[in-house]
Amino acid sequence: MKQFFLNVKASLSKSTIYESPENNKAGQAIKYITLLSLFTGVLSTVVAMLFFVPTINKAKVISIDFLSQYPNDLVLTLLKGKLSMNQPSPYVVVMPENDEVFPNNLKNIVVIDTNAKLDLETFEKYETFALLTKDGYMALGERKIEINSFREFPDYTLSKTKVDSYIAKIESFSGVKYSLVMLVIGIGMLLFFSIVGFVGTLFMSLFGSIITLAITRIKGHKLSFEQIYALTLFAATVGFAVSLVNIIFPLPFWVSPILFILILTAFVTDKKKPEDAVVK
Repeated sequence: MKQFFLNVKASLSKSTIYESPENNKAGQAIKYITLLSLFTGVLSTVVAMLFFVPTINKAKVISIDFLSQYPNDLVLTLLKGKLSMNQPSPYVVVMPENDEVFPNNLKNIVVIDTNAKLDLETFEKYETFALLTKDGYMALGERKIEINSFREFPDYTLSKTKVDSYIAKIESFSGVKYSLVMLVIGIGMLLFFSIVGFVGTLFMSLFGSIITLAITRIKGHKLSFEQIYALTLFAATVGFAVSLVNIIFPLPFWVSPILFILILTAFVTDKKKPEDAVVK
C-alpha cells in the first residue's frame, strides 16, 4: 500500500516517471490505475453514502408524516382514469400546526376537488402541497410543480386501512433489513465508481496518448506505444484527483485535460541530444 501512495505522489510531481519515460511499463501502469480506481471508488462511495443515507432517512420520515395525515373517513376510488370519493367536494386536509416537513407557507397538505380543473390557478388558490381532481393531480416538487393525469393509472381504491398497512411496511424498513439494503447499495456504488473510473481511464488514455506523443517528441523522447500509453496512464492521476474534488466543488469539464497537459509539459524533461553532451 505504501508503494501505491508513492506512485500517486510520483504521478503528480517531477519524478522518474517523467524524467525517464522510456522505463515505464504498460503492465505496471495498468496495475497502478486498477488500485487508483478502487481507492477513489471507496472515497467516492463514502462521500455519496454520507449524502444518500440521510436523504433516505428524511424520505422515510416525510412519507410516514404524509401518510399519517390520511383521514379515517376518506375512501378514494380510481376507475377508468377518473377519481371519485365518498365525501363532499372539495375535501381539505389542513396543514397541522408546527409541521416541520412541509413548506411553512402552505395552508393545506392535500385538497381533493373532483369538480375543479387541473390547472395552476386552482392549485395556487388552495395553497396546498398537492391537489387532486377527477382527471389528475398536481404537487410541489423540489424545483417545480409536478402534474400528471390519471389516464394511465390502474383502477384502485384507497382507504385508511390500506394507508396504515403502507406505513407499517415503511416502519419495518429498519434494523438488519435496513443495514443490508444500505450495504448492497454501498457495494453497488463502489463497483460502479471503480469500474467506470478504470474503464474510462483506459479508454480516454488512448486519446490522451496523442497529446503525450506530441509532448515527448517535442522534448526529444522517441518512445514506443507501450511507453507512451504507460506515461499517459500515470499522468491520468490528475483526472482522479479532479473527480474527487468535483464531488464537493464542481469544476468545469476542461480542468482535467488542461492539468493533464500542464503536468506532462512541466515534468517531462528535455532529452539531451548527443551534440549537446559535454566532452571532457
